[in-house]
Amino acid sequence: MPRNDKKIDAVIFDMDDTLIDWRNQTKHWLEIHEPKVGRAYHYLQSAGHLVPVSQAEFFQIFSHHSENSWRTAKDNGWRSPNFLHVMRSALLQAGVVADEVDMPALLKAYDWGVVDGVTIFPDTIPVLKELKQRGYKVGLVTNAYFPMWMRQPELDYFAFGEYLDEAITSGETGWLKPHPAVFWRMLGLLKTMPERAVFVGDSPQHDIAGANDVGMHSVFHFPAGLDRHLDDIRPDHTVERMTELLPILDELER
Repeated sequence: MPRNDKKIDAVIFDMDDTLIDWRNQTKHWLEIHEPKVGRAYHYLQSAGHLVPVSQAEFFQIFSHHSENSWRTAKDNGWRSPNFLHVMRSALLQAGVVADEVDMPALLKAYDWGVVDGVTIFPDTIPVLKELKQRGYKVGLVTNAYFPMWMRQPELDYFAFGEYLDEAITSGETGWLKPHPAVFWRMLGLLKTMPERAVFVGDSPQHDIAGANDVGMHSVFHFPAGLDRHLDDIRPDHTVERMTELLPILDELER
């Protein structure tokens, strides 16, 4: 159970390259998504929808809308891309009557899951388990345009979802890190305040700058081989291995 006497009562993590390791994933974004878009295309056909374009054309349309949604996010004040909106835009351009499509079923057919080459960092589960034993509330905030349920298979596969009290994506909240709204959303879910929370992430701009601006304690996760540049962003702490987080928490409790 969470303890009220702790100076720090919550630890919040980024997901990709913080809890799970993408360093050995070598496929281009398009290679990862193409078969999944293909499954969505075949679902549309099997469900009886008229799709006036070929599968290859539909993938090109989807890719355009997806890439554009990420490309314009910063200029839009860190408004988060939303996978449902991207898919709906692709359907409309492809000539599909989007209002007649069962969108939850289409997203399920897309079947996002664990990407080949992605693994879990060896310290992730031991550290999460220790945090729960110490009474910390644990959250996850990921800059993903999927709803969290589409990323749940990764949590299940790597078996760390049980240690999370709350997990959200930017696509659900409407804002990408570093926008303060997504951090405040998680703080609200965990019923805590910035000065009582630690944020751990690998992205200087999205994770560290965002956490700093909100007033959280920031921890930069920088494992060997990860290409990241802090520039003028200053984390409160830097760790190469997740186990190094535990003595930092001990120090913050003094």
